[in-house]
Amino acid sequence: IPPEVEALVTEREHIRQTKDFAKADDIRTRIKELGFTVDDTDLGSVIKKLR
Repeated sequence: IPPEVEALVTEREHIRQTKDFAKADDIRTRIKELGFTVDDTDLGSVIKKLR
């Protein structure tokens, strides 16, 4: 997983904690544009490469 994607996921996790879900969704879109998806689980975010 590229460092840029990991950084975006970390940023998104912090933003979700502040409950700014619109901004978190914007970051999710940026992650998707880079070819990855992020799933939120009880154990944290799971990053997957899109096919």
